Amino acid sequence: WTVIQWDIRFGPAYDLTKPANLKVLLQLISCAQWVHMGTPCTSFSTARRGKLGSPGGPLRSKASPMGLEGLSDIDAGKVVLGNVLLFASARIVRLCIKLRRAVSLENPRRSRLWWTHCMLRLLQHGVKINLDFCAYGMPWQKATTFAVWNTESLMPLAKQCKSCGGRCMFSELKHR
Repeated sequence: WTVIQWDIRFGPAYDLTKPANLKVLLQLISCAQWVHMGTPCTSFSTARRGKLGSPGGPLRSKASPMGLEGLSDIDAGKVVLGNVLLFASARIVRLCIKLRRAVSLENPRRSRLWWTHCMLRLLQHGVKINLDFCAYGMPWQKATTFAVWNTESLMPLAKQCKSCGGRCMFSELKHR
């Protein structure tokens, strides 16, 4: 097995907002057995709870998962970048489905990414697996979803914490 890690943090040659880079990645997928992505959740986050239009305010909603109206230029740019990466991820998933390659996509469980039309359509052909990081020894819960296509091998990972009294059901400690 050869593992190829493609990470946009490495520089411009790995930036999937550039069509040429995405094209190279799509060509590499034909050689892959499994593709995993962690689409950046920055603009899809529900952790942004401020007032609309204020710093830290929401950028998206369940009713408008592709972006809210009236955002500042900076926040609108975050939404555009998030949408470009969402569409790149969706394109990768569609190719993997076509080629019958296993593919997984990770994002926080409450991410607004899961409410976009393209993701809802793709999920008709996949499975969502919910897990909490504390089930795997982490001191924080971090409710996470993996959407998977062409495999069910991640199903055993579906472990969620039903904390009682603020204590983790796995470690019996308080979550950080």
